[in-house]
Amino acid sequence: MIITSAIFSTLQLLAMTAAIVTAVQVNRKHTLSKNFEWVISNHQFASDYSSPPLWPILIASFIVIVTIVYGTLTASDSNIFLIKTGVIFGALIILSPFYYLIEKKIGNQIPLREKRSASFEKRSIFHYVSRKLFWFANTTIIIALFSFVVLLLLDKISTGICITYVINCIILYGILYGSIILSVNEKTPHHTDTEIVTKEHLSDNYKIFSVRLMTISIIFISALMFIIAGFMWNGYILASSPFQETIFKLVGETKPLKPAMSLLQFDIIISFLSIPVFIYIARCKAIRDIVTIKLTGNR
Repeated sequence: MIITSAIFSTLQLLAMTAAIVTAVQVNRKHTLSKNFEWVISNHQFASDYSSPPLWPILIASFIVIVTIVYGTLTASDSNIFLIKTGVIFGALIILSPFYYLIEKKIGNQIPLREKRSASFEKRSIFHYVSRKLFWFANTTIIIALFSFVVLLLLDKISTGICITYVINCIILYGILYGSIILSVNEKTPHHTDTEIVTKEHLSDNYKIFSVRLMTISIIFISALMFIIAGFMWNGYILASSPFQETIFKLVGETKPLKPAMSLLQFDIIISFLSIPVFIYIARCKAIRDIVTIKLTGNR
């Protein structure tokens, strides 16, 4: 089980690294899209900044993988998940401001286009995702939250457990809804401003991908909550960690539930499910159309 966890964690981190590399490359193209015409006409600038530096990501990824594998092989089952989460978030906290400052510095060197285009089309979420899919996702949220209330009323779980999971739902759904709002309202170049480098509708395609991914993620989180509720109905909790147990006690858990699986087993499942998601993010057409834009040489 320990070896299996180390293998899946490594594969997960490699897939996550590919997704992060792609995200950084997309962000660089977004920075240069401030004025593609000026960038292309300034050959040295285009040559120097057409691609972002990837070595910080690769170094951080190597350190994180080594740390997680070492932790998996040496730490107790209850601490492996905490170590993994901690080092991943630690790396992201360091990398995010680093790349933000780089992109800001480069963007400040690019002058605004003399003639800028804008779309008169209203920014509606339903331009990027179907109404049926969006409202289905909303329905799953209501059912997921309601299921914990029902479990409480039927005395299947304590008030503390109910409050904890409702708060978890609010945080997770809030992050996903916030991402959807940011994607819909994100300032991206109009199609007429990117025609010089591609005939693809980069902004629309990117936003469609982003909003749909977040909407589907809401449904996935709801499905996970349904599974958790099902285990609770039978007197179990899906998995338990020292941090979670502490929270339960703080909010007044009076009816402890047995874990259906170890935290190590839960981590293996999450790693396995997340690998294809990260690969899809790195390889999907909407993203590749942006990453493969060439600003130097033959186009």
